Amino acid sequence: MYACLDQCILFKGLTSQQIIELLNQVNYKNYYYDKNETLVCSDDEVRNLFIILEGSVRGEMTDFSGKIIKIEDIESPRMLAPAFLFGMNNRYPVDIVTNSKVTVLGIPRDSFLELCNRQIKLHQN
Repeated sequence: MYACLDQCILFKGLTSQQIIELLNQVNYKNYYYDKNETLVCSDDEVRNLFIILEGSVRGEMTDFSGKIIKIEDIESPRMLAPAFLFGMNNRYPVDIVTNSKVTVLGIPRDSFLELCNRQIKLHQN
């Protein structure tokens, strides 16, 4: 399941084995969603680094007239809103809805910091 993580920009330069060893040292959780489920809502606090392991999601927002506007599709193995994890306004700017069955790796903010302290390559990436 984690084989795709070596293709994620965050883990660039690390082997699958190194990534698994790192993850085994911290808390994380896998989340599973069916098609058309809402993963996060706009204005939810960003507490975890989410990485799409399988499937794809879309960012969408509702305009003033109530029409839903798709912002972008995000496919495995990309991260969801990584810049918001430590931002001053650390809230999701859009709703994230699944396009297919999706598996998401969730790493709590504190665990992600611990990973960065254990592996300098994560800071560089």
